[in-house]
Amino acid sequence: AKTALGILSDRSFDAGIIDMRLPDMSGEALVLAAHRIRPDLRCLIYTGSTNYWVSPELERIGMRQEQVIRKPVNDLRVLKEKIDRLMAGAL
Repeated sequence: AKTALGILSDRSFDAGIIDMRLPDMSGEALVLAAHRIRPDLRCLIYTGSTNYWVSPELERIGMRQEQVIRKPVNDLRVLKEKIDRLMAGAL
């Protein structure tokens, strides 16, 4: 997560797919920190948790439950469709 934030400080990306379990901070903390660096970055949350819900902090920056992808993704077309919808502003 810390490496990703360093890279994000130097370069611009359109979207990020953020796992909730990271070694040095939570995925939610990463999304919030990334938003402070690049407010226009769009994110999808990738989690194996069946009971994860977007927190009020993430909702305040515009994230919605539709931006959560549950593991495993066996068909990559599902992931592509989510990315396409995210980039089109439909999520």
